[in-house]
Amino acid sequence: MRRAGEIRLPFDHDERAFREALSRLGIGPGDRWTILRKSLDARRKGRIRWVYAIGVDEGTGPPETAPPVLRAAPDPRPVVVGSGPAGLFAAYRLASLGVPPVLLEQGPPLAPRMRAIARFVRRGTLDPRANLCFGAGGAGTFSDGKLGTRVRSPHRRLVLETLVGLGAPEEILWLAAPHLGSNGIRRLIARLLARLESMGAEVRFGAQVDGLLTRDGRCAGVVLTGGRELAASHVVLATGHSARALYRSVARSGVAMVRKGFAVGARLEHPAPLVERIQYGDAAGHPALPPATYRLATTWGTEAGERALYSFCMCPRGFVLNAATESDGVVSNGMSNRPPRAGRSNAAFVVPVRDDDIPSDDPLHALEWQRAIETAAARAANPEGGCHALPAQTLPAFLDGRGDRELPASGALVPVCPARLDLLLPPFVVEAMRTGFDRLSRSVPGLVGSDGLLVGVETRTSSPVRIVRDRATFESVSLPGLYPVGEGAGYAGGIVSAAIDGIAAADALLATLPPAHCEL
Repeated sequence: MRRAGEIRLPFDHDERAFREALSRLGIGPGDRWTILRKSLDARRKGRIRWVYAIGVDEGTGPPETAPPVLRAAPDPRPVVVGSGPAGLFAAYRLASLGVPPVLLEQGPPLAPRMRAIARFVRRGTLDPRANLCFGAGGAGTFSDGKLGTRVRSPHRRLVLETLVGLGAPEEILWLAAPHLGSNGIRRLIARLLARLESMGAEVRFGAQVDGLLTRDGRCAGVVLTGGRELAASHVVLATGHSARALYRSVARSGVAMVRKGFAVGARLEHPAPLVERIQYGDAAGHPALPPATYRLATTWGTEAGERALYSFCMCPRGFVLNAATESDGVVSNGMSNRPPRAGRSNAAFVVPVRDDDIPSDDPLHALEWQRAIETAAARAANPEGGCHALPAQTLPAFLDGRGDRELPASGALVPVCPARLDLLLPPFVVEAMRTGFDRLSRSVPGLVGSDGLLVGVETRTSSPVRIVRDRATFESVSLPGLYPVGEGAGYAGGIVSAAIDGIAAADALLATLPPAHCEL
């Protein structure tokens, strides 16, 4: 496929304009062409354009590559711990090449998980094993299904093509910012789990892993809640970033772990029409335009080192969620459906945590530091106990260091309660957020105003620890046979990057097995 050129057309162009633009590139009715990439350029509010990169098939075909080799399935089977994107795609890759694993998920299947989440949203009854982080599909099931990634990998195309094969729209192959929505990603996860079982994988829900089995210096399986042992030829650890109890157990087993960068802040809501006016100007509200998104960041130097504030996981016309996994802590997050229809948009605004911000080199101390913020936030928003409501503060009050008498309407799916986020978050985070918002307001008029509502606390942008692994073999450097992957192990930061990491680890695992008698 040869890149033929680029087409720039008004955002409300019709099919005729597109065909005429193809003709100007020299592409005729008989030529085979495809869209390589489609993105929206809204930098000039009066001249918003769709930008298409066009490729032409010259008939030479892709370079020949050796077909993947089926591997002989070991006995016992490999075990994959966690059914988030990393675990699902690791399991799918293994099963595709003749090695169907046992996939363990501590939470329930999708339907009972959704009922448990509905109970929490309505009544505040948290199930620590069935919530927005744990259950079929992991945290990705209730994300908003963003499929963007900056990871360069040949597996990226495989991930997207697999999702298209499961029913995702083909446009995810070329959109610059593909977005399935929470409703869309749930359907695909259900289909992927069903396909895994049809390929011979064994999927066990309600199977919580409490520890690792070792034999002769290698990982030889897992220990389930209640003490039951499950032997395995290899263990792929894809737990997600909220499995704190398992982190502690893995550390007790002597598995090498180190501190990793992460960020803390709060989720900022605005009325969606305001965000769209900021981004699109007079064109805001036009039916040909998608709900407006943004990605903002600012960095500055201080005497102690660099500080930054950046937006994360922007949810256009979406909802704020309470992603609590423990009954005494709250965690804010966001999602949006497709098509997005909510009246408010939100994004996390977070401050990176430097090594000197937490007074300990113990990687597990960072988990406790996170948790302390979450429990303080829960107490502030739920004075009678529990973790249902989220603390909130208008952005002007946060910047001025004062409380709110009342709050504007929120797009949160749980109650929000007036609270002093400027006192709940660590002082260095508050100071950096105030400086960062001041800097961003100069280039984004309207961002800092009376319509802004901060909902907290956003503490789990990524794992604060990394389980150290060998770059070539993907195995733990201290426990061969253990393959730490995905966000929870500290090697990914989203659905697609986690899926890519799962596939790469599966390929490394498969390379240790002998070929079967036939090839694909």
